[in-house]
Amino acid sequence: MKKNGVIVAIIVLKIFFISSFTFAQYKSIRQGDIPVDIYTTFIRAFPESEDVEFYILEIDKKRIYLFDFYIAEIGMKLFVNEENKITRFQEEIDFKHLPRKVYETFLKDYPGGRILRSDKINVEGILAGYIITIEHNDKKFEVEFNKDGNQVEKFSVRFKSN
Repeated sequence: MKKNGVIVAIIVLKIFFISSFTFAQYKSIRQGDIPVDIYTTFIRAFPESEDVEFYILEIDKKRIYLFDFYIAEIGMKLFVNEENKITRFQEEIDFKHLPRKVYETFLKDYPGGRILRSDKINVEGILAGYIITIEHNDKKFEVEFNKDGNQVEKFSVRFKSN
């Protein structure tokens, strides 16, 4: 029974992120702009982080803080909401480790395209899907897949400097 509850929670969270992130706009911020408790959550979770960049985005009038960083040259992203809860974690993976269905969809839907980056997505510690950054026909965008390898969303995110 608990397993079904977890699956429903993942689906609900995925719907929230997919519908919201499609039109999300990240704004670059300074470390000092992040509430101390939220920054402390990040540092405790990833004390060995390097080259950290900080962003904020608003979804349904709620702030989400994004920590974009590296550990041992592996790119990572951590999303923390205003309630100081980690809502999403992305870890860069080699595209060779993507599920076959994700890679086959990429080859079929984006012929001649190039994968610039691939990440696995975890929501509350459970694998929720994958996201790949693609260059295709001189455009860059991201495509999100669920954990079964089905394409869920294609989107572009614009960054604003502070």
